[in-house]
Amino acid sequence: MIIPSKYFVKRLLCTLNRLRDFSYFAPSGFLLKPLHADVEIFKAFVLGSIATRQQCVAIQAALCYDFFMSFITKFIGKAVVNAGLLFLAKTYIHGFSLGGGQTTLLVSAFVLTLLYVFLRPLLRLITTPLRWITFGLFNVVISIAILWIADQVLAELAITPLSTLIWTSIAFGIINTIL
Repeated sequence: MIIPSKYFVKRLLCTLNRLRDFSYFAPSGFLLKPLHADVEIFKAFVLGSIATRQQCVAIQAALCYDFFMSFITKFIGKAVVNAGLLFLAKTYIHGFSLGGGQTTLLVSAFVLTLLYVFLRPLLRLITTPLRWITFGLFNVVISIAILWIADQVLAELAITPLSTLIWTSIAFGIINTIL
């Protein structure tokens, strides 16, 4: 059996800590949280506090369950906030109309949340050089594109003048960035 030196274990743990810390600062960091869990399990296994592979699998399943539940909780929270924003926009912004009742409002909020959670990180990754060149102002264009896509997908949503689309997307983008 090969026993690693203390120096090797120390360097390995230092590297794993850097990798774990990177997952918090990644543009779409929520996708890298399982990586954080794997790093913690591997560290515990190397240090000898976990004895068997079955314990590793059990801990990883528990951590993945926690990750999934936190993702669902954040998703539902964003959907509720987007429903509120859609209601406020429908009520107070001229040129923003959302036909139908509460069901339409909830479905629209769900679709908008899907676009913000899954499409926005992809668009941010693709347009990273443009965001760097414009010092982040290209995020407004990404928000406009997401709201325009929602306008095209949802038949009940109508945003008529371009200025309404721009100002509404800025408001939605700021709130969804904060969340």
